[in-house]
Amino acid sequence: TSWSTGDTAFGPVHTNDKFNIDGTPVFTKKATAFMSAVPKRNYAAWNGGYEWGIHIPYPTDLDPFVTAATSAQGKAVGSDTYLTFNADGSIRIRVPGEGTDSVVSSSVNLAHNGAFAVIGGDLYLQGTLSGNLAVGAVSQSGTGGNVFITGDITYNDDPCVNPSSGDKLGIYAEKNITVTYDPTNPAAYVNRKVDASIFSLTGVFQVQDAKTGPPRGTLTTFGAMMQYYRGEIGNTISGVLRSGYSKRFGYDERLSSSPPLYYPSAGRYTLYAWREGA
Repeated sequence: TSWSTGDTAFGPVHTNDKFNIDGTPVFTKKATAFMSAVPKRNYAAWNGGYEWGIHIPYPTDLDPFVTAATSAQGKAVGSDTYLTFNADGSIRIRVPGEGTDSVVSSSVNLAHNGAFAVIGGDLYLQGTLSGNLAVGAVSQSGTGGNVFITGDITYNDDPCVNPSSGDKLGIYAEKNITVTYDPTNPAAYVNRKVDASIFSLTGVFQVQDAKTGPPRGTLTTFGAMMQYYRGEIGNTISGVLRSGYSKRFGYDERLSSSPPLYYPSAGRYTLYAWREGA
């Protein structure tokens, strides 16, 4: 995938590969990469400057998050789980494999230490979060480890309006994190939003069917993002979005002094986007 006309990154960006530039994307903060962007196609607006030849070791595990979730103060589930964050602060937890469907009154009552993990299954997420949580999925015996974002995820107390907001979400996956799409109802998937700090240990952050169907507008994220490979978000040709989404990736400035719970550290600075070599 490429950074294309109409794409914007509002935070520091790094890749351990190179930036593929198609058109005139905008990078508002410093960009770094291991290899240089292709000079003849490099028409990006590097408003914060750029530096090539930088390699940053990628985190190798999710151990702190898994340890927290499996502790007495955390919460771990053993099969596919659906979480819905409700506007009143409650959270619906549905585990079809266990035949359970319940509601807890707050994020603290979901997991006292803020860590909720699906181990051996996949996690499905949507809604409006109140509180400070880290949620994710890891595999067991090769099963599970993916996260699916099935609807918008937003903060109840918007930190863009209130910088003192305590709402914060980390989404962690051993494998892929996918923004879903249903081609039978395309109108429901226009201009998606994800407020969260996203981390994929071995996979990508991607959009389902990013290269098929009609253009869907803009995918806006607000937080931080680390992915092992760069996932497909949309397909832009000659500056025109043909399918999937344009990128509007925003950085949550709160994270520089207060990182998400159990977020893997790269040991350098808070990164917005990442791609390990293919």
